[in-house]
Amino acid sequence: MTKEENKIAYQGEVVEVENERIKVRIVQKSACAECHAKTACNLYDVKEKIVEMTDFYQSIKVGDTVRIEGSFTMGLKAVVYAFVIPLVLIFSVSFLILSFFQSEFLIGLSVMITLVVYYFVLYLLKEQLRSKFKFRLSKNL
Repeated sequence: MTKEENKIAYQGEVVEVENERIKVRIVQKSACAECHAKTACNLYDVKEKIVEMTDFYQSIKVGDTVRIEGSFTMGLKAVVYAFVIPLVLIFSVSFLILSFFQSEFLIGLSVMITLVVYYFVLYLLKEQLRSKFKFRLSKNL
């Protein structure tokens, strides 16, 4: 990952090209990934993710090395949708139920139902969200 001028970029490998969609495998490494003592430490962290994209205009085939770029603000929006809004919902529902019923069971049940509904709505809106979160793809030479 590199960060330059409010952009976040990853290098990845194309794993699937199908009609108008392309899937790219990126490897996210923690800062410890480059450390010479990483084998003796439990902090070493490498995550592999598949990013699906639709807007690409170049001739790209499976196995190509590509660069994926997105804006830093797009990453912040993703954090808000995935973590901040659910956290606010959890606290709001908890305090609302607590003020009326004083039941931990109802609080837990209400929070779970709220989160299921919230993430289901996100799933239903995935096409609209996909249009908000656009990545740029360029082929590494």
